[in-house]
Amino acid sequence: MKRSTLITIFILGFFGLCQAQQTPTITTGQILGTFCKGAEISVPFTTAGDFETGNTFRVQMKVFSQSQWTDLITEGTNSPLKATIPANYAPFGNYLDAHSIRVIALKPNILGKEITVSNLHIKPNFSLNSFTTTNINPYQVSYLRFQGTSTPFTKVVFEDSTSIQLITQIDQNFGYEHPIYLAKSKDYKLAYAENVCGRFNGSGIATFIVNEIGFKASSISIINNSICKGSSLFISYTTNGKFKSGNKFKLIFKQTNQSQEYEIEAIDKDGILEAKLTDNIPSGSSYNVQLVASDPKISTLLSNNFTVVDRPSAEIVTASSSIFLGQEIDVQFKVTGVGPWNINLSDGSSVNYNFTGSTFPNSAITYSSKLRPSKTQDYSITSFSSSCGVGSKGTSVMNVVVKPSVTIDTIQKGTEICAGDTIIAKYTNNGKFDKTLLRAALRGNANSTPVFVPAIFENDLVKVIVPKNYFSLLNTNNSSHYLGIAFSNN
Repeated sequence: MKRSTLITIFILGFFGLCQAQQTPTITTGQILGTFCKGAEISVPFTTAGDFETGNTFRVQMKVFSQSQWTDLITEGTNSPLKATIPANYAPFGNYLDAHSIRVIALKPNILGKEITVSNLHIKPNFSLNSFTTTNINPYQVSYLRFQGTSTPFTKVVFEDSTSIQLITQIDQNFGYEHPIYLAKSKDYKLAYAENVCGRFNGSGIATFIVNEIGFKASSISIINNSICKGSSLFISYTTNGKFKSGNKFKLIFKQTNQSQEYEIEAIDKDGILEAKLTDNIPSGSSYNVQLVASDPKISTLLSNNFTVVDRPSAEIVTASSSIFLGQEIDVQFKVTGVGPWNINLSDGSSVNYNFTGSTFPNSAITYSSKLRPSKTQDYSITSFSSSCGVGSKGTSVMNVVVKPSVTIDTIQKGTEICAGDTIIAKYTNNGKFDKTLLRAALRGNANSTPVFVPAIFENDLVKVIVPKNYFSLLNTNNSSHYLGIAFSNN
């Protein structure tokens, strides 16, 4: 009895010791509301286990992808804690960056389980660049330029109570340009900017002087931002005034990042401008294109950069050849311009190439198409079309000689054939053959020696009797076999 009592005391003491050494834990809860630099957040948390006398809790924060934690000024001893995000926290961070937040204990030193948050805002702190821009056409894009810092969804209010919404972040190193489209002159004087983090009273005046008469291109006949030499470019435009009777239009092509300019005339036909691209403009380069009027002298920049491409062309590049009836010939074509291309041939057939890109300067695209001629004939291109319209068609002629031959069209009996069966097949020939010279042959594979078998030729049908000893003649047990017709012994 005494021994049993001692064991019981030992076991109870052991479990009591384990409970006293349990490590405390901290779990950070979900944080609600908006996150702003320089602002206070409420951080809930739960704990398990006992902490030492004099323990304090602290909130830490870091950029998710980094390892360095930042201590936040923390108030409170129980959940939720009040913590302030420093105004200079993550100075080079992005609004979309993810951040980690955790609660830690100092006695003992316990690191709590972290949570992840995103969309860290900052209070606006920027100015409007002060400048004056003149000679702006109505409808032409202009830009308000801001310098400073702000996160997306910041409302900018001007002195005349008009406002704009910035949906992107303003970076202190690069600033931000906001596009505007003005119908008349206007001053923009910055009053204030505000977002979820607060309001900032900014400064700056931007002045835009807009011409009384202006115009813009409303539609352009172009495909894949490419223009072929020799093709016509059609531009419809809108205007808020009238041009004088002697007004003339022109297009100025300026190579991107280059000073060289090229001019072509644009003819006004009932509100549609037509300009034919001349050969003096180098192909293969990207151009800014400006539409200019002479009276009044105003201009507008077309919305896209365009690439000039070689004139459209198509030609046959395959040499003449000879084939047997039923065989295909691989015909190669060389094309330039902008696809897709449709080529019409002299035999009445057409070949399509559905590539929608464009060719490089002095570098045509070569592609092939299979033809199966039934008779000897010449092939040439009668016409072709492309996304750049029509152009030069090659004059080369490809002659295809279809040699006298016989071809099997269809086999009327099923594919499962037994020795001793009769095979009926339809055949075609392009010559005047003595049917007594036609012979049928069977073989076990494409390379084996053929076995000539009895056959009856009637009109366009051939009846072939498979010998009962066919397999012994062939000396093979292949499951696949070939039927052919030979002219004489060839």
